[in-house]
Amino acid sequence: MENPLPQKGVTLIPVRKNFAEVLEESEPKTQAEVLLLAIGYLEDFEKIVPSRRAIDDLFHKFKRGTISNAGSVLRRMIGKGLVEETVGPDSTATYRMTSSGRIEFRRLTDTSLIKRRSIRDDAKELKNAVDKLSDLHEKGYLMEAINCYEVGAPRAAIVMTWCAVVRYLHRQMRPELESKFWEKYEKMQENSRFYQEKGQNPIKWYSGPGKLNDVKESDLIEVYSTIGLITKEERMDLRNNLELRNKCAHMSSYSLTPHEPIAFLEKSIKFLTIKK
Repeated sequence: MENPLPQKGVTLIPVRKNFAEVLEESEPKTQAEVLLLAIGYLEDFEKIVPSRRAIDDLFHKFKRGTISNAGSVLRRMIGKGLVEETVGPDSTATYRMTSSGRIEFRRLTDTSLIKRRSIRDDAKELKNAVDKLSDLHEKGYLMEAINCYEVGAPRAAIVMTWCAVVRYLHRQMRPELESKFWEKYEKMQENSRFYQEKGQNPIKWYSGPGKLNDVKESDLIEVYSTIGLITKEERMDLRNNLELRNKCAHMSSYSLTPHEPIAFLEKSIKFLTIKK
């Protein structure tokens, strides 16, 4: 009996369909979804690595016009972990779907059976990536996060992933940076409107230097950026991730999209791998 589940990597777009038919049947609601369908179509059907020129040519070929702000839409898609950008020696940028981007692509183009299979496959790939990390606590948090994702608990997956990130951030405090950290932190607190209005000495609210657990994670990110432990780009990514973690950890009406949990996991694991 033929396996009803397509193997991973097999195109989800039947050969008989052209890009116009894919757009018509998928009914994308946003420019990001249109671009994701174009990138997926070029990768899976045309078998080429999508560039801006290739995407524009695809739209022109099927008389679909162009997306005037495609560059900014692509940047937002990169920020959300849907696609990755590679710049070649000739300065030409190309784009590939990430695992989370492919899940969203499959959601737009095929059945839930595919998504269920991809969750299992992606969890295996994520665990392989986590195995390369050295810190046992971070590995433990991330393995638990992946298990949560695999059994359909995406909010728990995001919360546990963030635990690994915070554990990593705390480990980066080196003795030679402690005095600089607390100096910047105290100045930031003294300048905050909250403490100015309350007339409080901010240091009395905390246990003192060396107690990073008493520092708000948003403040930790800001001071780390100031003293050079993280880049400006990493600061923005961490702030966005913290915002999503808070939405998942506290009661809210926020509804996760299918790609957000795995995008959160992928970006966090990549951050820990690059910075280790």
